[in-house]
Amino acid sequence: MSSVDNGSIESVSEKASRIQSAKSYLFTTLLKDLLGLGPSIIISKLYSNGRLTLRELSAKTKIGKRKVQGILVKLIQLKCVKYFAPSGSKKPTVNYYVNEEGLLIFLYSGEIIASIKKKYSDDLMAEIIQNFLNYGNLTLSDYLSNLESHKNENQNKENQNKEKDENGSENRDEDDNDEDLDEKSDIEKKFNILIQDGWIVPIKSDIEFQNKYDIYRELYQKNYAKYPKATSISEIKRKKEVKYSTEIDFNKLFEFSKKDIYESDNSFFNKGANTMFGSDSFGSSKIKQDLAFKFSLARFFKHMRSVCLVKIVNQRLGPVSSKVFGLVMQKIEKNSQDCSKFALDFADVYLNLNSKMESQGDSTIIASSDIPAKSLPQYLSYAKLVLDAENSVCFTLQDIAALLKKREDIDLSNSIKFKSVHSNKRKNRDNQNMGPATKKIKQENEILAMQVLNGNHNDSDEEGDENTEDMDEKHSVGALYQHLELMANSSIPFLRRNPNGAYYVPFSELMSKTKEMNFMYLVKSVLGRNEFKVLNCIIKSKLIDEKALINHTLLKDDDLRVCINRLFKLQAIEVQEIPKTVDRQANRSAFAYRFNKKFNTRLLENNLLHEISLIFNHINETKEKNKLLLGKANREDIKGKEEDMLLTSELNQLKWLNENELNCVSRIHRARSIWEVFAIF
Repeated sequence: MSSVDNGSIESVSEKASRIQSAKSYLFTTLLKDLLGLGPSIIISKLYSNGRLTLRELSAKTKIGKRKVQGILVKLIQLKCVKYFAPSGSKKPTVNYYVNEEGLLIFLYSGEIIASIKKKYSDDLMAEIIQNFLNYGNLTLSDYLSNLESHKNENQNKENQNKEKDENGSENRDEDDNDEDLDEKSDIEKKFNILIQDGWIVPIKSDIEFQNKYDIYRELYQKNYAKYPKATSISEIKRKKEVKYSTEIDFNKLFEFSKKDIYESDNSFFNKGANTMFGSDSFGSSKIKQDLAFKFSLARFFKHMRSVCLVKIVNQRLGPVSSKVFGLVMQKIEKNSQDCSKFALDFADVYLNLNSKMESQGDSTIIASSDIPAKSLPQYLSYAKLVLDAENSVCFTLQDIAALLKKREDIDLSNSIKFKSVHSNKRKNRDNQNMGPATKKIKQENEILAMQVLNGNHNDSDEEGDENTEDMDEKHSVGALYQHLELMANSSIPFLRRNPNGAYYVPFSELMSKTKEMNFMYLVKSVLGRNEFKVLNCIIKSKLIDEKALINHTLLKDDDLRVCINRLFKLQAIEVQEIPKTVDRQANRSAFAYRFNKKFNTRLLENNLLHEISLIFNHINETKEKNKLLLGKANREDIKGKEEDMLLTSELNQLKWLNENELNCVSRIHRARSIWEVFAIF
């Protein structure tokens, strides 16, 4: 392919990706910088067409089949593309799809490595994760062999510059062998920690790179064909039973047990459950050398969600409460439910909940076809609460108190106003309204909150002065209990209590509140207070006309119209015509305003991704304009001697380039942190 062809294809693909979607524009720009022009063109075509065969890709990209095949192998390895070949046919047609998992890993690669370094304070763990990001998936034997080959190369280079001493070389070889054994065992321990914490997960090579939706569809068709078509069973019931059996078969394909991951004796596997994360105790078992692992992006987004929520608690309740909430997230983060990006579609969850409640005979839940339109939003909110309560990881006061003892940087003394349990009449009135089981557990928690969990338990009838002395301590359990109650009773539900008295984090309810809060903050900071006030009234009223808005916002007519005009230009609100006559005359119609939450969320996501893409392009264009200066500064004879070898004007230009790039990276980080709240969490 000639250079002219390259330039024309590049310009056409860039224009196409910019027009078709914000995601395509961002990821093609990113891949062009990291992997080159060919992969970015292929990803752009896959975004445009949904799925393509090898022949269609070659025809649309005007690249040879063999070259396209080589690029696809690289992209599949890096989880940027997935494929599917139907089973049962002699010559199956292989279709290729975009896999956003690898593209998101490219976007967050720096953040991933920085998070691992900060969490474990270990460069070796960060290096292991970096290798997973570079190669897509690795086995332990591959990692150790690559490490050994790099060492041998470095040793050969050193030996070429030194004279060999036979006696000294024997002693050196023995020391090197001991060091290699220690290093290998250390690497295996680090692998084990990363597996236990869920940062790397095992994969099955035969199905990992295939499209999971096609696998599910093929399993469903097979099970449906096997199912006996009896006349006594309705079609709806048959499909429901086939769907249930398909879900079981589908989950079995991706399940891993301890025996699949570790090489150990039977006594090890008899401890606890036989699932991958059934027990935190993995003992000193050895990882299977030939089992492939990959980096878990879902686990990383759980960590990012925790960081986001801790910041919100800091903003709403203060720094001490945020540190306590950080302990809560440390306790439940690994086993908490996945972010919405990796969870099931809520429509499927909604139908599954219906069938589950029907099978249990719950009269409060009715079939989805029988729900009137007015009660559907209420049902969905109730379903979210039920799913949060069932799927969340619960914890108690004792769990957080045990973690608090290990943290010397958290000081709870005088951090919150303390009230004695026995003198608080309001709590006594609340306790009278509770059931006997819940009231008993809550009273036990309150009594426990007055005691220090160091073996010296005080009686619950002690004086309030002794309780206040407990509150002055650094790791006071009473203060900890008050902080947990503060988060549970906040207007934003950071914590909830279940009927057993334990706490849990209601992620779906909490994240929906967080999205609303972030959206309104953006409106207020970008447009102003008046626009924020108008939009807030429209959201609360759902459908409101201009006269009612004037009464609610107390704004003048002209000011209100300016605010509505600005909101309408940004597509933040919609206008609905309400005809007053049968012939729908425009001069006799009323116009009302409403807010479309789903549309505005998607619009904001696309705008943020487009902004990130523009910043990336600005960085690349700036580097292209100054490539001669950058090439000169990167020469080996000039590195470290820039002040002596470069002109003053060149030094000033280099300084400006560095500051400009830092500014652009910080803008990308801010836009990405807002986008992930709406798109990922």
